[in-house]
Amino acid sequence: AAIGYIIMALPFVSQQLKPQHRGLVCQHGYNWFRCFRFISVLQELHIASSFLFEALRWTSAFRWAYSTIPAVWVGGLLLGLADSALVTWDYDPEWNCKPETIDWLTVVVLAVCGVVSFVAYVVVLYQSTKYSPGSAQRVQRRRAAVYPVNFIATYGLVLVV
Repeated sequence: AAIGYIIMALPFVSQQLKPQHRGLVCQHGYNWFRCFRFISVLQELHIASSFLFEALRWTSAFRWAYSTIPAVWVGGLLLGLADSALVTWDYDPEWNCKPETIDWLTVVVLAVCGVVSFVAYVVVLYQSTKYSPGSAQRVQRRRAAVYPVNFIATYGLVLVV
C-alpha cells in the first residue's frame, strides 16, 4: 500500500503525460492514490494499537488485532471509494492535481488515526519505563519513537495543506 501511495504522490507521474491525459490521471488515478493512503494510515493505526495491546499484555485484544489485518485493507478501500465519491480531483496546469473542495474525510481520518496512534505510543513508553528492565526499555523506546516520526513525516504535510 505504501508503495502505491508513494508512486501516485510523485509529481513526475502526471508531468510525463500528454496534457489531455493529465486530467484522466487526476480524476481516476488519484482514486487509487486515496485508497493506498487510507490503507497506509489504517495500517499505522493497527500497528500502534497492536503495540499498545502488547505493552499492556492484553493477549486477547492482541489476538483480535492480528485477526483484523484484512479488515484494515477493506476499510482503506472503502474509505478511498467514499472519498472518491465525495471529492473530485482535477488537473490545474499551475498546481498539477488538486481537489475541487476541501477533502474533509482525509483530514478527519488522518487526524484521528494520528492522535490515537500518538496516545498509544505515549502509553507504551509509560508502560516500558514502569515494568521493563533497562535493555527492554531501550528497545521499546526506540520502536515507540520511530512510528510517530514516520507518521508525521508521511502525513504531516497532507494535514497542513
